[in-house]
Amino acid sequence: MVPLSSEPGVGRVLIPSREKHGHPKWQRGATHALVSQVWSVDSQVLLAHLHSDCSRRGQRNSVETTCLQLVVDQVAKWLDPGVLGNESGRAQ
Repeated sequence: MVPLSSEPGVGRVLIPSREKHGHPKWQRGATHALVSQVWSVDSQVLLAHLHSDCSRRGQRNSVETTCLQLVVDQVAKWLDPGVLGNESGRAQ
């Protein structure tokens, strides 16, 4: 899991609109994945928070799994020393 933002920034990758499904406002809006943070979330935590999903049946907000490769490629670049202008590869 990676955090998403509507704003661009260092280490964020724009998710193409064609890769997004769900509510039209979600699909039209800009969505950036913060690839410098990859989270592991227990399935029980996800289940406990399903009620906070504001999308509706038939219009669940989601991203195509094929888009995952874009994020993985960017994570690999981010981990590469020298990327983003620093030796550690970590965002400053």
